[in-house]
Amino acid sequence: MECIHAASLEVRDDIFEVVELNNRQSETAAEEREEKVRGELAAAGDPTALHRLLDGYAERDRLAAQLADLADGLGTAQAEHAKAVAALAAATTNAEAAAAAVRQAEHDAEAARTRDRAATLAKMAEEAEYFYGVTTGVREVQEKFAARVDDAVRPALGDLCTTFQTIDWTREAIGAAIKSVAAKHQLKPPQVMMAVRALVTGTPQTPAIDAVLALVGRERTVERLGRGLAT
Repeated sequence: MECIHAASLEVRDDIFEVVELNNRQSETAAEEREEKVRGELAAAGDPTALHRLLDGYAERDRLAAQLADLADGLGTAQAEHAKAVAALAAATTNAEAAAAAVRQAEHDAEAARTRDRAATLAKMAEEAEYFYGVTTGVREVQEKFAARVDDAVRPALGDLCTTFQTIDWTREAIGAAIKSVAAKHQLKPPQVMMAVRALVTGTPQTPAIDAVLALVGRERTVERLGRGLAT
């Protein structure tokens, strides 16, 4: 118990020493501040100068507060600016990607249109080639059909070939000539038209044959009919 009591006394004494030291330091700091103020008051000399000094202190404190506010505002503005720069960079990247996608889509669409046009033009050219010449394929069809021309139709085709050389080469005159020759040989116009279509164009299907022959021309029509009849 005596040991414990002795230790307690030592702790108490240490605490007293620390408190006393703090008090002395506080007194020293207060004395220094007081001495500073006395020096400033002595320098002021009169109440007016004192008021100016106090106003100066107040203005300094106000400016210090404003400076702190400005620093905080500047920090906030810089952070917002950094966010805006990052957002702009992301938007620019997205815009560039979107523009590239649009360009690629336009390129693909144009390529598709080109393929479609090429296929359409090729088909049109193939289907219209009998207007300009006779290919190997067309010639084979003409020769094959010429060999199977009905004996009742063949004389009508000969008369029609002769008639074609003298009429006006118009759609109306061609149609009238076909009907007239068919009637003369007691045939139906489609019988004559089908034979003329195959021998002249090399295909069993075309637009109206009178319109087709008008575009093919008199010379080609007569030449192809004559070649078919000679088979």
